[in-house]
Amino acid sequence: MGLELVNQKFDAEIEKLKQDDEVLAVMGYGSYFKGRFKSGSDIDLILIRDGEDISYKKKVFNEGLEFEFRYVTEDFLLELLSRRHGPTIKHMLEATIVSDPNGIAEKLKQYAIDITAKSIDETFPHDARREKALVIESLHRKIHQVKDHPGFFEFACSKLLLNLADAFIRLHCHWGLQGFRESTRQLKAIDPKVHQQFESAMAPNPQELRMENIDALYHLVIDALGGVVAVKESVLSMGVEQVINTIEN
Repeated sequence: MGLELVNQKFDAEIEKLKQDDEVLAVMGYGSYFKGRFKSGSDIDLILIRDGEDISYKKKVFNEGLEFEFRYVTEDFLLELLSRRHGPTIKHMLEATIVSDPNGIAEKLKQYAIDITAKSIDETFPHDARREKALVIESLHRKIHQVKDHPGFFEFACSKLLLNLADAFIRLHCHWGLQGFRESTRQLKAIDPKVHQQFESAMAPNPQELRMENIDALYHLVIDALGGVVAVKESVLSMGVEQVINTIEN
């Protein structure tokens, strides 16, 4: 499907949404709005609606073109932004305002801009950093316990590295890790050396080399989070806890 036809279908879908009294504003994000749309991709839209304070997604198909609508209320988005919810901040910053007759989308976008104008301490405060440090410490200790069990090691390794990546990114930007596929791109943009260590730890290298990079990343991130905290088993993820119990029993 050519881009001209995609644009026509997009315009037609937007006109339908403008006629819907419950849709107060429309914002778009993703490849279509970044000029990187490819055949087979979907078009992502945030539909700010009237009604109950809920959020849900809906797939819509228009003669071979797929849309993903995320229905959400203004109050729900404001609540997420007030809690400094990273992904919502990023969506609001990057989203294109498609339809906004009452200025609701513009207000939300400005709210996100105002948040990012402040210190990262606003979105990643001391208590959140200590909680994250507890999780990372627990996962790091457990990964050393399961290193002789290849399958369990890979599972625990992924959990630890994603938490390390998320913490490191959150220390440098307001929205944290944006999914596993985006992790290397985000890390590389912040610090190429850390990105290289992360890649080496994830790759199927000799375990000794992987552990060397994992330990280096662990100490770097823990120090940046404020130092070591006494480990509490209660903060362990259920997935890793279950793996460890299986091994020990």
